Amino acid sequence: MRSLDELYLSHTVLDARFWALSSSGLFSVKSFFLALSQSSGSPQDFPSKFVWNSQVLFKVKSFVWLVAHKKVNTNDMLQVRRPYKALSPNICIMCMKHGESADHLFLHCSLTIGLWHRLFQLAKMD
Repeated sequence: MRSLDELYLSHTVLDARFWALSSSGLFSVKSFFLALSQSSGSPQDFPSKFVWNSQVLFKVKSFVWLVAHKKVNTNDMLQVRRPYKALSPNICIMCMKHGESADHLFLHCSLTIGLWHRLFQLAKMD
């Protein structure tokens, strides 16, 4: 998405296909893999060293890692893996409104937002 934000489209220039990640201008899986391998694991993606080097319990580190990579067993994931076992994939169990996903449950749920505000107040990080 960051790459798309930097694009400028001109109405006067004809459209053409060009793959900027290879010198020939043609797509190749190798060039795409090299670009992905160079960008993944970079500090701006997720602070993995911060998580794994922190002085908290291993189970907390593991949970944070799972949440950050959207591997937590939420209703939307359960619906994908085992559709017959999902309780209600379109309703968050906490706020009874939006669908339960990792992003919603840990960031956007109204109850979670209140919890984050309270936690920041206690830590004097308003």
